[in-house]
Amino acid sequence: MGIAMAGSGAGGLVLAPVTQSLLSQHGTAVTLRILGVWNLVVCVPIAFVVRNHPAFRPIRPSLELAKKWTFILQVRPAVHIRRRPSAQVCSYSQRSFRPQET
Repeated sequence: MGIAMAGSGAGGLVLAPVTQSLLSQHGTAVTLRILGVWNLVVCVPIAFVVRNHPAFRPIRPSLELAKKWTFILQVRPAVHIRRRPSAQVCSYSQRSFRPQET
């Protein structure tokens, strides 16, 4: 687990400038394709190497959790956001997606 956490920090440190340079040189579409292929090349071999811990037992879902008031309080905002998604968008992000007038 420690190796994965260290890789997470190092990946963020390396990928930010790499992504920025790819965006400036090649554009959004090519950058996303390159990062997608990179993700596939790195993650597929790792998925074959990593194994579950011997003591791992899958948790079976239960409806008892959904009956607790703490769960209901956490799910309620998500339902509200789904009904009115535009109310949760910040004003600066709404301005940035508008077409620019010439």
